[in-house]
Amino acid sequence: VIMLHSIFADYTSTKLGWDARSNGFAMGASGLLSVGVDLVLLPQLHKRLLGEVNMVFFGSTLSASGLLAAAISATAHGFMLALALVALGSAMFKSAAAALILNASAREQVKPRS
Repeated sequence: VIMLHSIFADYTSTKLGWDARSNGFAMGASGLLSVGVDLVLLPQLHKRLLGEVNMVFFGSTLSASGLLAAAISATAHGFMLALALVALGSAMFKSAAAALILNASAREQVKPRS
């Protein structure tokens, strides 16, 4: 979820005034959010609402929106909401893109050669 792990603590310390403990809690919450999205939300979205192509589109849009929201957020609550958008968007994008690639590869292997 936190795409740039190496600068997360520096960014939040500078922008939000967080110390090491606050950064640790934020990273832990981000990890739990990521697990929840992967195990609970993604299967429901994939099964009921969206296919792989739509999930790639919506996932990339949500990730971009979350990153923009993180950049412009002025409060910790806004920043955590932005992380939630990034978590959902990146999980949607990664899982759907992987499924599309694997399905395309499987179809390519089945085709008879001329």
